[in-house]
Amino acid sequence: MKLVKFSYKDADWELKDLELDSLNLVVAKNATGKSKSLVAMKYLASMLCQESETIKMFPLLNIKIVAEFVDNDDLIKYQFAFKDGKCVSETFEINNVSYLKRTPSQGTLQNLITGENEEIFPPENRLVINTNRDTKKYSYFERLIDWADIVAFFDFSNIRPSIHEYDQNKFEYTADLDVPTMMGKLNDIARELVRKELNSIGYSIIKISSYENQKKHYYDINEEGCEEPITSFMLSQGLYRSLALLIYIEYIISLRHPTMIVIDDLCEGLDYERARKLGELVFKKCEDSNIQLIATSNDSFLMDVVDIKYWNVLQRKGSVVTALNNKNHPKLFADFAFTGLSNFDFFSSDYINRNVK
Repeated sequence: MKLVKFSYKDADWELKDLELDSLNLVVAKNATGKSKSLVAMKYLASMLCQESETIKMFPLLNIKIVAEFVDNDDLIKYQFAFKDGKCVSETFEINNVSYLKRTPSQGTLQNLITGENEEIFPPENRLVINTNRDTKKYSYFERLIDWADIVAFFDFSNIRPSIHEYDQNKFEYTADLDVPTMMGKLNDIARELVRKELNSIGYSIIKISSYENQKKHYYDINEEGCEEPITSFMLSQGLYRSLALLIYIEYIISLRHPTMIVIDDLCEGLDYERARKLGELVFKKCEDSNIQLIATSNDSFLMDVVDIKYWNVLQRKGSVVTALNNKNHPKLFADFAFTGLSNFDFFSSDYINRNVK
């Protein structure tokens, strides 16, 4: 299942109709809302998974979220809004057929066993999708929850070798495993592939070893020219970030379950050559593995290797953020190919301002 459109609104900021494809690079000037857009998506996944801290915090906000998904031939639309601690609206539709509609204190919910719309009286501060879980009566909810359960969120710039016990506020994933554990679960073929991928982006790794000590997983790196192995949290920042991300993606691929990976500041802190090669590699791996990728970056190195057909260029007017992309401005994107400019120029020059009224 893929997220294809996303909107978010709170008291101070609004993201309107962000259209998404299988591969996505979100670019914008500072303070426009790249990271906040990803945080809003994380709120949605967290609420659907009933993560305790989000459930406590979310009703305190005045927010509205609208999300559309494609699952095989179905278009699924889910939205909800909180105001002053109450869920004032919540709807769920599949192909424009309503399955859930609620107000703060009551609503209707379709029972798939009886085929009837049941009258419900949900708690005012909770979502119906959380309070009415039933895998037979309301199995349509499970499609959303299954999606949310395997969505992964990374802040690439905060993956640091000094953090061995990962800080969940800085390096997050919904799977109940940390990266060293994931490395330990990869088979020899997958582990060797990660090693080769690291070398393909400019490192010289001879061997990656995984081991367990006092019920904790660790991994070491043998670099060319170094006699002794280097334990993972003593690696350079760039190598550590690249390795952690590639291990995670390979682990997700090994599960053979399509998912969505969200990466803020992809390739942040890497030099030109490694940023370019890692960006190309991550996009290609996700494309080949049916993983939906949503990445943000202002890195000119990365922008120049990611086809602009995958771009969403965020623009902000006051508190409202909209996106330019190949879907809503196809001529703008098609004409750019004839300018002879680099991809980064599409973002940094006045090309957009001159051609968008």
